[in-house]
Amino acid sequence: LAMQWIDLALIAQADCIEALAVRATIEGGRNDTLKAIATYRQIIAIAPAQVQAYREISLLYKNQRDWDAALWAADCALVICPHMADMCANRIDLLLRLQRDDEALRFLQALPAAIYDSPPLINARVTALNSSGRFDGASQILRSGVRRAMELGEFDFTIINQWLTYLVSSGNSARELSSDLKYFASCLGGDRRHQGLIASYAMIQAWLGDHAGAVLEIAGQHADFEALPDVDGDRAMRVFYRYLGQLA
Repeated sequence: LAMQWIDLALIAQADCIEALAVRATIEGGRNDTLKAIATYRQIIAIAPAQVQAYREISLLYKNQRDWDAALWAADCALVICPHMADMCANRIDLLLRLQRDDEALRFLQALPAAIYDSPPLINARVTALNSSGRFDGASQILRSGVRRAMELGEFDFTIINQWLTYLVSSGNSARELSSDLKYFASCLGGDRRHQGLIASYAMIQAWLGDHAGAVLEIAGQHADFEALPDVDGDRAMRVFYRYLGQLA
């Protein structure tokens, strides 16, 4: 029905960018990727400075694993809006996927201070440093980012997630992991999603320490997290959460 209204709007005004944008969004939501890209290209033909159209094209190509085309669209977006943090982070990710690590690091180092410490670019910096084997630099960024979040009372869960992953994978960070897990749990209140993610790391720590009973005890305290539908970005963590419980 929505598409019918959009078609009518485009009959009345063929260059209606708003109607074309809605059409492209619907096409993308239906996984009609090629149609969505074609519609966004129509928008660009009408208004070449429509940075959002280039942004969406880049993400659509990225979902198709066409890294070169995605990078082209990201570069076009950044010509129009050079300091768009999420698209800068996207460009870095695409360069890394194309195994152009040195170029990714040079691009990152040239970014202005105003966006250098934004959450998308902190994540990009960590990924780029890890990809180039500079693990100590990546861990320092994570540590300072998490400490800053603690001080400000702001919780960027992507950075926290990366930090906890680092602590779990580090063989000599068990005490710091325990301390940070307790702190995060105390700050996140009753949000079952976030508490469940923290619990997942506690389960990993218990399992690595050969404490199967503790894994079961933690799982029993967070059954509501396990019951959440597997339709969002935390699906992989919930699958792993259940797997640990089954192992225990």
